[in-house]
Amino acid sequence: MSMFTRKFTKDLTELLTNYGEHDIKIIAGEGKNAQTFQAHLLILRARSPYFRCALSKEWAKNEGAMMVFKKPNISPKIFELILNYLYTSVIDLNKENGHDVLSLLVAADELEIKELNNHAQEFLITKMSTWVQQNLVKIIHTIPFRKSFKRLDEYCVKTFREEPHMFFESGDFLSLKEHELVSLLKYDNLAMDEIEVWNSIIKWGTKNTLNLSDQPISKWTPKNFAALEETLHQCIPLIRYSDISSNDYFEKVIPYEQILPKDIKIEILGYHLKGSTPQPVKILPPRSGSIDSKIISSKHI
Repeated sequence: MSMFTRKFTKDLTELLTNYGEHDIKIIAGEGKNAQTFQAHLLILRARSPYFRCALSKEWAKNEGAMMVFKKPNISPKIFELILNYLYTSVIDLNKENGHDVLSLLVAADELEIKELNNHAQEFLITKMSTWVQQNLVKIIHTIPFRKSFKRLDEYCVKTFREEPHMFFESGDFLSLKEHELVSLLKYDNLAMDEIEVWNSIIKWGTKNTLNLSDQPISKWTPKNFAALEETLHQCIPLIRYSDISSNDYFEKVIPYEQILPKDIKIEILGYHLKGSTPQPVKILPPRSGSIDSKIISSKHI
């Protein structure tokens, strides 16, 4: 940073902290955790397309000479980081944890601060890769279907493909929503045995079906199996049954055979007896090929 840039940044920092000339109050957070920040309309509108539209008479209210704008979905800590960045173009993410950087990423996207969005994604990937790998489920929950998260999204896909065990064995895996799990099961080329994928969806389905996780399968009634089938209805056709050995199928799939559709059971039987599936094919081919898609994408739902 040059001497002139440092001086300019210092002047803008003083402008932010000088409470005598502000013309807008922004209330970040909600309830007891809310915090009020003062700023300048000119700076906010110049630096953020979102604020350019949002800070209008239709969206914001006035208290005397001050405009008041509320952002309850952005925490005070994250908003303070963003506000300082808008004034100075400087931000140090080395002091923040992964959860805060992810929250910053989402907030920067909402406020249409593209360069901060890109920086946060790059920081997560290059400086916090271990955290990202350990928190894939949280990231899936957090980032919506937007191209603006493409860089992080592609990294998460690569991580999931190469380390699916880490994902499926995490405690957070059971908190996946159905459409999220369905999206993941559509990917090819996972570095994981298919029977382990089957075991994982059974574990997820059992946990997310009322009254199943507390009793052994030997005590399940037909209603219990029907309930599990309903929970896993969209997942069952996505298992690559031709990748499951006869022994594993007998030991680990047969106990849950009641949840399999009749046409799929017939094709699985034909595959293991003849080494090929009949036409029309209901079961998917073995997982193979490259992945060219998003971790949670509308085309996978």
